[in-house]
Amino acid sequence: MDLENLKNIYPAIYIQHGEERTTISLEWYQENKEHVDFVSFALIFLYRDGTKKEQYFSNYEEMMEAMQNIVDRLKK
Repeated sequence: MDLENLKNIYPAIYIQHGEERTTISLEWYQENKEHVDFVSFALIFLYRDGTKKEQYFSNYEEMMEAMQNIVDRLKK
């Protein structure tokens, strides 16, 4: 993972709605979860060059632990 060029990182939910799968904010999911199917938790990485990468997790704790590990690496 290219931490030097990382612009932003945020937690999200990967959902399915009909045939479409996409990531959405945790807040949006809480407000609309009865209309979509939960697939997994995700971390979204936005880079300075405009690229976006996603990493998926089976549970919230795992996602937050991964995010904390990245924050700790950035602090060094």
